[in-house]
Amino acid sequence: MIPSNIFYLFCLVAGRMHKGSTISASYQSWIDGSLASFRTLSDEDQERAIIELISNCGIASKVRLSKFCYNFINQDFLVKLPLEVLEYVVDYLSVIDLLIACHASFQWNE
Repeated sequence: MIPSNIFYLFCLVAGRMHKGSTISASYQSWIDGSLASFRTLSDEDQERAIIELISNCGIASKVRLSKFCYNFINQDFLVKLPLEVLEYVVDYLSVIDLLIACHASFQWNE
């Protein structure tokens, strides 16, 4: 399933949104209605909708979307967890796995 927030972020990127720009009332109304409809679709139909939107984007939007998706997919979600939760997760690692994890990320090594 493609989460609805991914669809929203896709719309921001594909809609040529830039940091610091404002969202018009008409755009906000459109995105709210689109997300409400999108959430009612099956997983398969959500995927089709995303593919259809991407195929109708211009090259500049596709480039921005590609950069966003790369950064989104490759983010280190563990460093975003609260320390207490991270410690709870790490407790399940063996010593060897923990040593390997320390080599994977500078932030994990701290």
